[in-house]
Amino acid sequence: MGLTAKVREYLKDITNYYKGTTCYLVSTTSVETTLTVGNINSFEKVECIDIKNFISGGLLEKELVVCNERISKCILVLNGAKVDVVEVRGYEVLLHVDEALSVREGDVLAYIVTSKGELRKFKSVRSGYVILIEEVIDKPQGYMIYLADGEYVREVK
Repeated sequence: MGLTAKVREYLKDITNYYKGTTCYLVSTTSVETTLTVGNINSFEKVECIDIKNFISGGLLEKELVVCNERISKCILVLNGAKVDVVEVRGYEVLLHVDEALSVREGDVLAYIVTSKGELRKFKSVRSGYVILIEEVIDKPQGYMIYLADGEYVREVK
């Protein structure tokens, strides 16, 4: 493989990092979409940040699909899924997870660099799937990570 081909391959790989996450709610009305999951083909596209509006008392009130184009993966999160919100804060926070990824109890969610330059691991306290990562615009830097119970999540194509 020549240098030009290697550069093209590298550029193709790094463009994946700029792709986003798309979220859909299962719709009761007929909405035109290209997304089909199992026998469900009626989805309404929503802003991913709005997912948190459908969580009440720690439970998801509507079925939704989270598609992460960076890793080419979609998950279906069923109605009634238990959702925990984990807050990660520090001088500098480096995420180690992404939306639509599964995590186990004890997996590293993020690395935190303290103001003294020390590196700390922030680990998951339970297993599940990351359905949303919300950046907190404040000092110290932070993220809210929404974890859905794995029993209510299905990986889809």
